[in-house]
Amino acid sequence: MSPEKSKKLLVIDDEPGLRDMIRFDFSERGYDVVTASCGEEAVTRACTEKFNLALCDIRMPGMSGMETLRKLKHLQPDMHVVMVTGYPSIESAVEMIKHGAAEYLTKPYDLNSLDCVCKRLLASHESDKIKPKKISITSRGNGKLKLLVIDDEPGLRNMMLFDFTQRGYEVVAASDGEEAIAKARKEKFDLALCDIRMPGMGGEETLRKLKQLRPEMHVIMVTGYPSIESAVETIKLGASEYVAKPYDLDCLDRVCKKLTASMSN
Repeated sequence: MSPEKSKKLLVIDDEPGLRDMIRFDFSERGYDVVTASCGEEAVTRACTEKFNLALCDIRMPGMSGMETLRKLKHLQPDMHVVMVTGYPSIESAVEMIKHGAAEYLTKPYDLNSLDCVCKRLLASHESDKIKPKKISITSRGNGKLKLLVIDDEPGLRNMMLFDFTQRGYEVVAASDGEEAIAKARKEKFDLALCDIRMPGMGGEETLRKLKQLRPEMHVIMVTGYPSIESAVETIKLGASEYVAKPYDLDCLDRVCKKLTASMSN
């Protein structure tokens, strides 16, 4: 008997041919497969049956994939939900992962690759995920929010230092991941703006270490080379937002204010 035999998979898609194909193929691989043609049917099944995994399309008639994801995670928090779509975008990938999706895949997908994803998720533990904590903002003498800017471009660091200081932030700059970690060991920051591609310690490793040191810190990842893969990975590692360069400073300020407002809720 294969190790997947006792693992129950819920396949949610409005395409009958795709549902049937996955049910047949994954049953042959040893999974116990149940199908649903829409979000409403999936939620109804999840109310009475326990599932280890769900494969959920994003664009469906009626209840959307996002709403289906929310309700499935509310009903069964331990369920791994893999979101799939034929219309991929960085924005939807970020939103799905932030709302609890375990993975984000694009159609058409290879069934062998999907099987590998399912096996990896089944072998993983929920405690491996870093989840930001909600805390109250620490009161400071000057009443300012403290922002750590991590980027190897001096011009961008200086621009952020000047502009966000004018906006009322207390800004500290670091030219690489190593310097950022050293500063985070000595000082507490409310926010960090971290480039993904940097010499030495990369952005993902910097993010991982910052969240280990300061779990409550909101880290915004920025990049001039945006991709769905890096967006998914950084959000799973604990990033609060994923922003593509060049970014508008007014928009970035709004993101920072939204994140810091959530810290006191």
